[in-house]
Order: sequence, then structure tokens, then C-alpha cells
Amino acid sequence: MYHRLNSILALACFMQIATSGLAFVPGHAPHRSSKRLVVLRNEVLNVEHLRTRAPKYHLSERNEVELCLVHFYNAGNAQHRERFEKITGKKMERYLPWNTFLMPMTRQDIRHVETSLNDVVMWVGPYESKHKFSRKGLQESVERCGDTCVFHAMVLTENGGELKLSLERDLRSKNIDAQVQAVNSKKISIKVFNSKSLNILDLAEAVSKRHDILWIEAKPQISLRNKYAAITVQGGSACAPCNSNECPACVQSEHTPIWQANIRGTGQIVGCGDTGLDVDSCMFWDSSSSSGNPGPSFYPDVSTTHRKIVSYNSWADAADDPGGHGTHVVGSILGSTQGSVSSDISSFQGMAPAARIAFFDIGSDQGLDIPDDIQSDYFGWAYTLGARVHSNSWGDSSNEYTITAAEVDEYVDKNPDMLILFAAGNDGDSAVPQGTVGSPATCKNCIAVGATQGDERDALTGGGRLEVFAQAQLSSGTYSRSFSAAGASFGRAIDSSTSFSSAVQTSSWVGELCEVQQKSLQNQIAVVTRGTCTFVQKVYNAQQMNADGVIVVNNVDGEPISMGGNNVDITIPSVMISMFDGGQLLNMTRISQDHKSTISLRSATSFPGFNRENLAYFSSLGPTADGRMKPDLVAPGEDIFSAHSDGRPYTYQCGNTLNQDRSALARMSGTSMATPITAGASALAREYLQTRYLSEAGNAGLWMTPATGTSSGFDPSSAMMRALLLNGAVAMTGKRGSRGTTLLSPPNMEIGYGRINLTNSFPLSDITGSPSLIALDAFAQSNPKTATATVRDGETNMHCFRVDAVGRPLKVTLTWTDPPGQAYSGIALVNDLDLSLYRRPSAQLPGLLMLGNQDLCKEAPCAGPDQLNNNEQVVVAQPSTGMYVVYVHGSSVVVDESTHMRGGSQSVPSQDYALAITGESLTALTQAECPSSCPGDCSGHGVCSSGVCQCDNLYGAVDCSMKESCPSGCSGHGTCNEHNAKCTCSPGWSGDACSIFSCESGKVNEVVLKVGETQSFESCDASSEYSSQSACAWHVSSSPGMRTSVKLNRLEVESSGWVFPLWPGC
Repeated sequence: MYHRLNSILALACFMQIATSGLAFVPGHAPHRSSKRLVVLRNEVLNVEHLRTRAPKYHLSERNEVELCLVHFYNAGNAQHRERFEKITGKKMERYLPWNTFLMPMTRQDIRHVETSLNDVVMWVGPYESKHKFSRKGLQESVERCGDTCVFHAMVLTENGGELKLSLERDLRSKNIDAQVQAVNSKKISIKVFNSKSLNILDLAEAVSKRHDILWIEAKPQISLRNKYAAITVQGGSACAPCNSNECPACVQSEHTPIWQANIRGTGQIVGCGDTGLDVDSCMFWDSSSSSGNPGPSFYPDVSTTHRKIVSYNSWADAADDPGGHGTHVVGSILGSTQGSVSSDISSFQGMAPAARIAFFDIGSDQGLDIPDDIQSDYFGWAYTLGARVHSNSWGDSSNEYTITAAEVDEYVDKNPDMLILFAAGNDGDSAVPQGTVGSPATCKNCIAVGATQGDERDALTGGGRLEVFAQAQLSSGTYSRSFSAAGASFGRAIDSSTSFSSAVQTSSWVGELCEVQQKSLQNQIAVVTRGTCTFVQKVYNAQQMNADGVIVVNNVDGEPISMGGNNVDITIPSVMISMFDGGQLLNMTRISQDHKSTISLRSATSFPGFNRENLAYFSSLGPTADGRMKPDLVAPGEDIFSAHSDGRPYTYQCGNTLNQDRSALARMSGTSMATPITAGASALAREYLQTRYLSEAGNAGLWMTPATGTSSGFDPSSAMMRALLLNGAVAMTGKRGSRGTTLLSPPNMEIGYGRINLTNSFPLSDITGSPSLIALDAFAQSNPKTATATVRDGETNMHCFRVDAVGRPLKVTLTWTDPPGQAYSGIALVNDLDLSLYRRPSAQLPGLLMLGNQDLCKEAPCAGPDQLNNNEQVVVAQPSTGMYVVYVHGSSVVVDESTHMRGGSQSVPSQDYALAITGESLTALTQAECPSSCPGDCSGHGVCSSGVCQCDNLYGAVDCSMKESCPSGCSGHGTCNEHNAKCTCSPGWSGDACSIFSCESGKVNEVVLKVGETQSFESCDASSEYSSQSACAWHVSSSPGMRTSVKLNRLEVESSGWVFPLWPGC
């Protein structure tokens, strides 16, 4: 059923919203009138408008079932929910923002709702086929996947066998050769053969017309998140090597204070899925293991004694490639050496050197692949082995909240102590870098990790950074210039012990060089443009033309990247320089007296501008498609040393070189590298909470009475882990890349809440100046007498603490494990909590109220609380001493997150949460010590009850200071009554926001045209003619002041304001 909406605006610049006056600031939803919208992935339905029409159902028999959208007046109202479930027998599942549930309904169910529940349910309408897929997404997937495509569909039925046979029959009727397989009770897999000839609309129609199908999309085509691998000779660590066998570089306490406090990942198991693991690397080898070299072919399924490897799941194959991604990733998490190993190697151990790995191999000769049932077969496998942190350096290019992203959220919802991390992606250097974070990093309950640059000393180690030194003879004398360069993983190496000289001429510029050209480049360095073909192909072609070497010029702005690939027949050196520097080299060559520049390729001695305060130029940026903030954190990811794979499981490689057959180390870059570093840091943080928090927290530890753990700590939820890490993250003072724009203060869509910093996250007596930490975790509490971390819809919890000394910022971070959203929804958040921090008034200072995530609105104040993210933070840069109150408000709690843990009732849903608070010196207070007075005396618009305001009608916020206004300012078609915030509409207009236009008697404002049909009729303003010229049916709705003639076709719509909601195939 089509509908009319007045205007089209953008949600966070990515999701198209069609409704009058609706615009989203990332993280912040609009006026309460938006709660009368149903936000689907493909369409936004205006319930105010739709309820004036008779819905078109497709039910022909009494017991026939159709999927319906059921929109409630208030989906969180406990009494309404109880009545609905009692009368209909339906469970309120599959929530859609706002106030809507998707559920199967019969004619009798609909009649019950219309007659007995019309004060509870505002509207019921069909969930149509067009809502079940993204045509663009399906088409793009077919273009990428080749001869065989695999699609995933979310399903309603649990009868997988019957569905399989029935759907295969439907597909055959469309001449689609496909195999259907039930993955689990909620998902099926559809493998389509000969997909190059597939009409995607035939597939969409065959699948989406069924009532038991909820959503269909392509199985994610995952890729690794490493940008490049620059493999050179290792030339020493950044600090003086240490003497012990398992100590890191820079062992001085000021460099590695967490390790110095003996927090090294002991007792922690980390899960990881990647290309493979070279198990005989000295970073993982256990010489005392009775099983010998640990590997899938000859190693027990599970080992309780091996120092590094708990288990290796050879799901894809049983090895890693030479220079493999997986080996490098695991090395960054927990690699460490044993025995008499060179300190130059042992200094590059992973972040949690005492932790162990449960490794899942997803890489083979056929590429990367993950199990269809990612919850049971992938995360569940690692969880069963004891993993509570899981690192994933792979992902898809989709910025949407996909089926896979929703499954990640569902797994964490069911297993709330599992922290899952995903690499954000490496598309930050694309033409439009915003919104490039890729799924599954678009999930809510994970940590999406972006990448920063590393340290200049690390970048230069082993000749990792090169330079092109050019000289040209001008009439005024010799002109010299140095250009920063990046090397290649193939051909002759340029390092600190070697250099190379030749020349470039104007004839040396040979374009992309994807084919050998008929000229000689003898005694020249070829200058080649990046693009179209591989680096290996370009350099090999230049070698065939007798070139002495190759300089590749980047074809996009930004840094040069190291060039990957492998060809043992290439013997000449090659480097890349930036596009800007390529232009400079060409200019100096052109103006030289002999049109020639003498070139030296050599190892750089400095790399100015490269430092950890800069975001890596390739790091993907947010927001997600629905406007949420990603990434969550950033960590070093450019020029990272870690374990190297030689591709063979028996060689025990541990050489001091880089990327040679016996090498122990390799250098790589990407958010792939930042993610395992963050995962290793997470393992350290978890060890701290389990073993040290209660003994270190002092007066700040009052709120925690742990359900599990020891007298010194507790077993944290993933929400607690997120709160701890996000709260400790620090701002960055640099740029995007070495030459990009200056970074904004966090939180933002570039670095999230900032760069991870464990010494800023929790107190340690071993560290001078570490913060005071108050932690609150509903999951870990056994007897929450001092603080309750569970909230219901409309409730407000109050937590009080005292700042006893100042000297560092005060930070408060709220996180919660949100129930999984729906892939077919346009907004992922389900339960919305709001964080407020109130500074109590004193003799010196007035009271001050601060809302969570307000810094997301950089250019103007946010309209109100964040309504899109499940992480919120308040930062007070210069706090004063005195009492502060944290308020956590259940703004919209519609699905019970804690049912599976505490036996909660679906009729009265509640949401657990976690809090992390850091400052100079903090004391947690009991509820009895909290003030009985309210912020601002409720602003004169409410009643104070035990420190919490009960606001008058139309007023909100914890101090009742926010007054509701008329929706959308009555759209310019009515007047606003300030006393009840309701519109009085002008003649011809109706609806809460006066956004619905109706014609006078005898005239029409809508027409539905079938294919090829033309109609003339009298509209509200004039006689108009409409013609459908494409293979689509059109639904046209009018409004005053429009043109009298509108031509409709596939490519062009001439109009000054008409709105044409189209079937997705058009």
C-alpha cells in the first residue's frame, strides 16, 4: 500500500526519511511526533496519515496469516502490553521503532484489535513484500558474487523442512535454480546457481511474497581489514632491548605500566577468527607441550596445558598463508616467546602476552567465509572454550544494520559477558569517507575499532619508511627534494643497509602500465600511476621494459601505501609516493636543463608528522546508515609489527628479519591491526576487574557486590567492559592522516570516544596518578542493595557520588546490551536509556545538568537526549568538588533484555546497564546518602519525590526543564496551542502535525496508474494529466501549489514538490 508524505529529508545524511519536518542529528532523534512513524529500512510510514485509510490486507480465509505492523500508543506501557497479550495471545516480539511490533495476524486477530484494543493499538497495517528487501543491495551482491550467490533470509516459521520444499518450488516456478537450507530456527540460506543470468526481482518476488519471510539479503562477502603489508628487514625495537625472555620493549614502568603491575592477560581466553594461524611461530610455540607442535592435524581438540593455544578449529582449512593475516592478528593479541629468543623478537609480543587463544580458521584457497550460523558455530564455539573476548578483523562493505550485525547483537544479548570487537574498515580514504564503517561493525553491542598512526620510531624500524631523494640541474644550480615513500612486499628490498640510484626523464612517465609498452626504459626508473591493475603487474611490466626500478604515484589524495603482492620473478625495486609529490617530481623534471632528475631510493631517517595523535588516513568513518556513532574506539593500526607466518607448520621460524622464510615478524597496517590490539587490551581490563578492582577501588567500590568472582574483583559483562574502555579513551590532537583535517574532540564519527588508554581507565596502586573508578554492573551483582542497575520504561534511577579532589576530568559513561534490532528496520536501537549528570549546587556554584553524548552535536546544541546509541557519556573537563548525581532514565524500554537471565516478564520489560565513572578522587554513596531534593526544584513543572522529579504533562528531562511543543511546528498549516502542545489545523489539513492534505468534495488528490496507463482528472488545484511510461505502477498524491502537469517515467520526474513513493523495483 502506498502513502503520501510531504517532504523528503535525510537521516544522518544516509537514510531517506519521508515526512514533514523530520531531520535527524546523528545520535539524536526528533520530536515526539516521530514516535508516530514506523521506520523501516525501505520506507518510513506515517501512522497519522495511514490510520485515515482502510488498510489493504491479503487475507482470504479466516485462519490465513499475514504479517502485520501493529503500532501502539505506548509500546512500553505495562498495562497495555498485558491486555494485548491476554486478548490476542500474541507475544510482543520483533520490535520496530517507534512503538511498533511485527507479528503474524489472522482476520480474527485484527478484529480483536479493532474492537477490543482500540485504546491500546493506534493502527494495524500489512507488512508488504516491498519492505522485505533492498533492491539496490541485492543487485550489487549479484554483480559481486559471480556464478553462485548465497542469500540469507530471516524467517518466521520454525518448520525448516516444510519451508525448504515450499520455497524451492516457488523459486523453480521463476526458473531460478536454487538450493534452500535451514540454518537455524530464524534463518535460511538460499544458494542460487547460474546467478549471472538472475533477474534479481524474480528472486525478490518469489521470496518476499511469502508471509513467513521477514527479510532477505546477500550473505556478507567479507574481506580482511588490513590495508597493506610493508615487509622489510627489522632493524631494532623502539627502546633498548630487555634481558628477560618474555619482557616487552620499553619495560620501564612509565611505558608499560599495566604489564609492570603484573596484569598480562593471565587466565584470559580470547577468541579470534581469521585466515589461519602459523602455530609453530615462536610467538605461539610451546616447547614443553606433550603434543608437540600445536596444530589442527595433530593437536588435541582442546588443550588445557598449552601455553598459547586452547584449540584450533580448522573450519576452512588448517594453515595460514605465507605472510598471513591471521598469524599477525593473533600475535598482536597475545603473542609471546619462550626460552632463549632474541630480545629483538620478544620485545614485539602482543598486548596480553599471558592470555591464550581459541582460534577459528575462516580462510582457504577459496577466500574468506564464516559459518552461516555465526552464533552457534562461531561465537558459541569460542564461548564454550572459555573465551569472553572475541576479536574479528574482517567485515563487509555495507554500512547498514545487516542480518549479521543483528546476530552479533543477539549473541551478546544471550551471552552478556562476551565482549565482541570488529574492525571498522579501511575505506576512510574514499571519495566520500563518511559512513564507510562496514557491517558487522555496525552492530550495537560490539566495539567497532578504528586505526591511528603509530609511533615515528616504529614506522622507521627495519627500513619501513623510505624516501625518494631527487636532484635536478636547473639554470640556477642543483635543486634537491625528498619525497616520503612506501615500499613493496616483492622485488628488491630497500632498507637501512642498501640504497639504489638511477634517473627519471619526462619519457619515464608511462601511465598505469597495465600492458608492456613498445619502448625501452633502460637506465631509467619508470614512473607509473596507481590504478586498474595490480602493483605486481605494473612493476613486472616495467621490468620487461628494462627499467631499473619503479615509482608508483598514488591516484588519490593522502599518504602513499605500501604495495602488497608476490612475484618471485621481480628483481627490481619499487616504491610509492603521494599524488601531490608525483606532481612535484614531474614539474622539477620538466624544468630541469636536461629534462631529467637523478633519483636515489633509500631508507628514511625521519618521518615528520607521523605519530599516534593522528588518525590513520584509511580508517573508516561513521555514522552508520541509521545515524549511530561508529567507530567506538581507535587504537594504533598503521605500521604494526607482529608475528609472521611462513606458511608451513613445522619450521619454528624465529629469525630477526622481516618477511623472509625464517622471519618471526612482519609489518602490516589496517583497522585489522588496531582491533586485536584493542582485544588484547580488553583481556587486560577483564583480568583487572576480575582480580584487582575491589581491592584497588577503595571508597569508589561501594556499588559492587559481585555475584561471581573473588573478594578482589568480579566477572564483568560486556557492557561493563565497554563502559570501562570507552570511559578511559582519550582525545587526539592530530589530524586525519599526516596532512588531513584536524580531528574534533570526542565523541565524533572519526575516533568515537577516542584512543584507548588503559592507564586512564582504572586505578592501580602501582601507577602514580591513576584515576579513581566507580563501577556498576547489573550482570555482576548478586545483591544490589547499594545501587540498582536495571530500569523499566518511564523509571529513573539515581546514583550519587562525591568528588573529593580535583586534578583530572570527571567522566561518566553509560552502556547497555540492547536487544537485537531488526535488519528490516531503519533504526537499530530498541531500548532507549538516557544519561544525565547533575552537579549539586554549592555555596560557590549553582547546580548544573548535563546530558549524555551532547558533544555529538558540534555545531549547535542537541535537541534533547540521544535516542540512537546504546553508549552515552558526559565529560566535565574541570570538575569541582562536591556531590554529583547520575540519573539513568528508561526513556523507552519496550523489549526485556534481562528475561533470559533473571526470568523477567515480557509484560513489564526492563533493561540492565553498566556505569563507569572516573575522576581524581571519588567516593560512591549509598541511596540513603543521596539528596531528597531534585535538580532545579523540577523547574517549577513537577513534583520532587525522593530526589527524582515527577514531571507535569508536556514536560520532561530529569529537571522537568524540557517542554514539548507542537509537532513540526504544525507544518506551517495550523496554529499551536502552547497549553496542550496540539495543533489546530488550517482548512484542508489534518493530522497531529497538520501534514495531511485533503481535497474538497468532488476533487481528487490521489491516483494509481497501472503500467502504460494515462489519466486526466481534476485535482485539488487544477486539471492534470498523468502518464506512466515505465514498467512500474505509480501512486501520486497532491498538495496545494503543485504544477498542473507531471510526467512520470523511470529516469525523470518533473515536479516542484510532488512526492512519488515507488515500489522498490522502479
